[in-house]
Amino acid sequence: MEKSLLEIILPHIVIFAGLYIAVLFAILADLAAGYRKAKKDGFLRSSKGLRRTVKKIAEYYNLMFVVSIIDIVQMVAIWQGNFSIPTMPFFSFIATIFLCFIELKSIYERKSEKERADIEDVAKFIVKTAKSKDTRELINFFSEYIEKK
Repeated sequence: MEKSLLEIILPHIVIFAGLYIAVLFAILADLAAGYRKAKKDGFLRSSKGLRRTVKKIAEYYNLMFVVSIIDIVQMVAIWQGNFSIPTMPFFSFIATIFLCFIELKSIYERKSEKERADIEDVAKFIVKTAKSKDTRELINFFSEYIEKK
């Protein structure tokens, strides 16, 4: 008896959904860890971190979507060619593992490493502003930065 199309693709849909959910859980775990660290250290929990999380979700899911398309194409090619290779989303597995490792590193990353990146951004801005000789912009920047703290 021939399998229906749904019986053929349903297991793959479940696998893809599981991979996407795994990436989302990793991002949410990083968000929760960041929130706890900020609360413990007495930092203001603002919408800036939430915006970064939303941006991260968009970037990660863009990557996952493109990799999933590649996987679907290779899976259809294997299925149509009647090869004995199992049709699995190998690239999506690799991308999911990669993204989850990034989030794991972020969870255990020391705050000083994250602050170093922020300080580098501030230093670049100061150099750019100093070169333009617009001291009013520099003063406004520092007053806004201090008010945020």
